[in-house]
Amino acid sequence: MWQSTSRYPAPQRQDTQSGRHAAPSMVRLEVDAASGELLRAVVICAGGDAVRFLRIDACARSGAVRALLCVEADAAPALRREVLRRLPGCSWQPAPHRGEQLHAC
Repeated sequence: MWQSTSRYPAPQRQDTQSGRHAAPSMVRLEVDAASGELLRAVVICAGGDAVRFLRIDACARSGAVRALLCVEADAAPALRREVLRRLPGCSWQPAPHRGEQLHAC
């Protein structure tokens, strides 16, 4: 079971104009199988506490690694720039809505 490395939860950011919490962004990532570990390292290091979760699946048929990422909305653009800079072959797409197919290997 995964256990947080911090005693303190990630800070909750609020939209300053409306006073509501900003909704996290769900993103699908795909890279070749050789870049799977680098993808994880880049997301965790560059995203820091803004990363809510990262799920990585290897797809044997396609030879790719697919990931589902949940990141705070205000940190998503900077994280996207860093991931695409370090992994130019990575595809970054908004995740499908609930009930749609997430991973089809």
